[in-house]
Amino acid sequence: MKEKHIRKCEELGVQLVVWTVNTVEQMKTIKQYPSILVTTDELERYKAVFS
Repeated sequence: MKEKHIRKCEELGVQLVVWTVNTVEQMKTIKQYPSILVTTDELERYKAVFS
């Protein structure tokens, strides 16, 4: 996923959803883009990264 594509989707009002984000590295990357919805199997890990 490239930042220019994410920004373009935001401009156009396109909701991005990513799955399955299970690693801390993936979560930290996605955290940079609060407009993206996330699915995960690792709820406790997600909570730790996003809190």
